[in-house]
Amino acid sequence: MTGIEYEQWCAARLRKKGFRNVRMTKASGDQGIDLIAGRNGLTYGFQCKYYSSPIGNDAVQEAYAGKTYYGLDKAAVITNQTFTASAAALAEQTGVELYELETPVSDDHGDLILRIPALILFLSSLYCFAEAVMNAESQGAHLSILFFALVSSGCTLSFARRMGALILSSLTAVIFLISTCFYMQEHQLFRAGFLLFLLLMLIRITVMKKQKEIRDYTEEKDELLEAIEESRMKLAKEIASVIGDTLGREVIVKAVRKKKNGSLRIECAADGKIKDDLAIAVYTFNQTADYEKADLKIAAQAVNERNFILTLSPKHNRTEMR
Repeated sequence: MTGIEYEQWCAARLRKKGFRNVRMTKASGDQGIDLIAGRNGLTYGFQCKYYSSPIGNDAVQEAYAGKTYYGLDKAAVITNQTFTASAAALAEQTGVELYELETPVSDDHGDLILRIPALILFLSSLYCFAEAVMNAESQGAHLSILFFALVSSGCTLSFARRMGALILSSLTAVIFLISTCFYMQEHQLFRAGFLLFLLLMLIRITVMKKQKEIRDYTEEKDELLEAIEESRMKLAKEIASVIGDTLGREVIVKAVRKKKNGSLRIECAADGKIKDDLAIAVYTFNQTADYEKADLKIAAQAVNERNFILTLSPKHNRTEMR
């Protein structure tokens, strides 16, 4: 798979995960961003890396720079590989999201390996069937056995990507091989070919089953991550709403991210200057909100006159309270 093909696959995958207006940037001079998409009112920039080794710092740095260049809210790196510890640490500091082990499952080679022998055996079976029909001395059993050979090879040739069709083909191939033990014993080469064909089909069925398990697992993981992200965003908006009421300002949640120590980082923006009122609003929240009962506490850090960062952490996590 080429880099462009991987980008196209990533674009389709992002659409399935709920991103909207997914578009590719130009191939050259993309400034570290391959895809731009939107979700939950935020714009995301994605860098796609289809590599044969773990991804290092460069990809994270480029995605972070691309976020600034395009004026995006979030940056992310998608790869079929994993990330080095250094890249993961840099992503934690810069807020770049990492999506690893995003690997396309391709069936093309498996189809080709199976369809070539299926075509050869189908033509051979068709020739033998036609010869048996023209031969007046041929027995009905001969025709029945060859019919199973035609069904098995023809079904595989037409429906190599369908597991049900391959199971049917395997069963008819088994019937054909058993029947040839009593009839058509002179066609040893033909039988050997079908035995090899049966083994290939069984391998193919096993691989398809494994691929289906991977797809099911990936879909379940995506659904779970999406549910977690929605829960975090809902919680962040609730907190921002309470803080906003105390400030007398409308507060918008720009991004939510869970940090390695378990705390929740909430990037917010107010529709006016917050001045010194932020500390009072956070103190009031900690004294009155139900999160106090859950041993949780909110800390705040002003970025500028309107933007600030809230950190939801366990009360015993002193590092986040500083």
